[in-house]
Amino acid sequence: MTDRHPPCILGPIAVRTVAWGIVFVLLSAAGCAGLFGGPPAPAATAAPKEFVEARAAWDAGRYAQSARIYLHAAGAADLPAKLLSEALERAAKGAVYAGDYALADQALAAWAKRLPEAKNGWPWHSLYVQVLAKQSGEAKAGEYLAGLMLRPGVPWEVASQAGLELARRYAARGETARAVDVIRDVYDRAPDNRERAAFEDRTARILSGLPRPAFDKLAARVEAGSRLRFPYDLIVFERALREAQGRPEKFLDLERLAGELSGQGEFADKGLLARLLAEWRGTAAAPAEAVAVAKPGALAVALALPRGGALKSIGDRVARGAQLAGELLAKQGVSLDVHYIDSSDPGWLGTLAALPPEVALVGGPMQSELFSRVQESGAASARAFFTFLPSLGEAREGVTAWRFFSGPRDEASALAGFAVEYGSKDMAVLAPQDHFGARMTELFGAEAALAGGHVEASATYPPKDASKWDEAVKSLLVDGKPRFETIFIPDDFGRADGLIPYLSYNGMNSLLILGPQLWSETLSQPSARQVRINAGYYRLAVCPGAWWPDNPAPAAQALRQASLDAFHEPADFWTALGYDFIRFAAKFGAVAPGFTSEEINRRLAGFSGLDWSVAPLSWDAAGQAKQALFLFRPSVQGLVAVDKEGFRERLNSIRGGEEPKTPAPGEKQ
Repeated sequence: MTDRHPPCILGPIAVRTVAWGIVFVLLSAAGCAGLFGGPPAPAATAAPKEFVEARAAWDAGRYAQSARIYLHAAGAADLPAKLLSEALERAAKGAVYAGDYALADQALAAWAKRLPEAKNGWPWHSLYVQVLAKQSGEAKAGEYLAGLMLRPGVPWEVASQAGLELARRYAARGETARAVDVIRDVYDRAPDNRERAAFEDRTARILSGLPRPAFDKLAARVEAGSRLRFPYDLIVFERALREAQGRPEKFLDLERLAGELSGQGEFADKGLLARLLAEWRGTAAAPAEAVAVAKPGALAVALALPRGGALKSIGDRVARGAQLAGELLAKQGVSLDVHYIDSSDPGWLGTLAALPPEVALVGGPMQSELFSRVQESGAASARAFFTFLPSLGEAREGVTAWRFFSGPRDEASALAGFAVEYGSKDMAVLAPQDHFGARMTELFGAEAALAGGHVEASATYPPKDASKWDEAVKSLLVDGKPRFETIFIPDDFGRADGLIPYLSYNGMNSLLILGPQLWSETLSQPSARQVRINAGYYRLAVCPGAWWPDNPAPAAQALRQASLDAFHEPADFWTALGYDFIRFAAKFGAVAPGFTSEEINRRLAGFSGLDWSVAPLSWDAAGQAKQALFLFRPSVQGLVAVDKEGFRERLNSIRGGEEPKTPAPGEKQ
């Protein structure tokens, strides 16, 4: 991580090396060449197209890919201020969500350089601390937070948030004395009662989000003589709320305690505890009560979804699908009890911890950073998490948690298997010189071998230098000819669209062209209607996807109709994800408290019979997930599902005749 900040008062922040610096981006010049066969256009003209790509990746939850595209888009000199802000912030957030901290460091540096005022707000520093902790350890993160909290000239909003984050980290590690001291120190530094009241509210949210073991250690510090002093008065009330969880009859006792502490305690906001009690009564007591009176045999399951912030629309769509599945199951006589937890709420882990142990099956979360906090809190040892993530990072899939989502290996497997099925065992890879390109090249080579094929040739190209792309394509040839029938291009659609014309110009008109899932995600977005493609370049192109809007499967048809009836909107991938997860949970059955990963894996390996609305998922004996992705063709009508017989006829027709040499990008046809 790059040292670009003033030294912290507790010690200097060491210089850290960025692991890789070339980002996965769209190159506007080649993108236009691929679309229209004309000369490359200036980079600025391609910005709208880059944002189509980036937003599609963001909406689909492909945060690393989205971050790389956004980061490149932010490099345009004349980008409007609103788009620049979106690109820089989402590049940093997306990289953190994906757990790619080297990319996040690069994005944060760009954000601070292009928009220096970003460091006057907490969001930039919040992301920076997460990256710093991952790359350099908790001690360095603590130094940085303490520096922000105490350094003269730091805006109060940033200083107070930094103090709370430092206190939260201390408390999570059991260093309760330091946590309380930091909270008190910041409280005493508040410039006025208005800011002091705001700090009280934020402290309450931090306390509610602490895992039970950490909070219990903190609460143990409260003594009779200190219970009316901040933050002990707030800790006393939070402890009472937790002890009353699921016991609505305790409301009057809590109301009396709130009145006592508000009147005698050290609060700038005398109405804070009353509001917290109202929230408890509306969102905490009712779900717990529902579990307590659930019918024998009822399935209890939790869904951790973002219901606020940048991912709210996605979380809402997953919840809609889950609701539709619940209504369907109820009609079938299945007793279901779904607990919705807002993972955008800082206290969501506390809400989860307060659920009865019988709620042992959890869908989510959807962000890598939140899953890291699940591990740190110990929640993964008590409940079976089926995450909506393409990777669990350093965690062991099938041991720590499970995936209910496609991963990059699924893409490589679907594409390699398709090529071999059509007799194309000799393959090549043309990849960008970045982390994503290297990883997908490795995975594709392994999956090609498993399918019975092999990678005959591979080449890489510099993402930002289109003048080198023709040279990279030529390097795949031997005596001017390819020794392969298939080529995999693991890049976003916009840049691949600029590369493919070079294949045709170099005589490779009959290659089977394979693209990653990002192509289907981009081309399936409503905004993709603005993107025109040259159909001649995509006659033999294929890309995978997890959602097929016209899927004839009964579950997909039922979901489409239910979504139109209930919400007057068509179903999409995220709706289907929630729909399938709840139906999967009902068929999989209850997970008993005290389960073992071996037990879950045995049940998963034998799981079958679910009518999926998304591409079917399965698990092996080790709990490793695999999704049998659908395959699509890019066309002028958008994405079209591959008709195997029709595609075979097209392939044989093209390879059976002499194809004319396609003019080079920029040449007249």
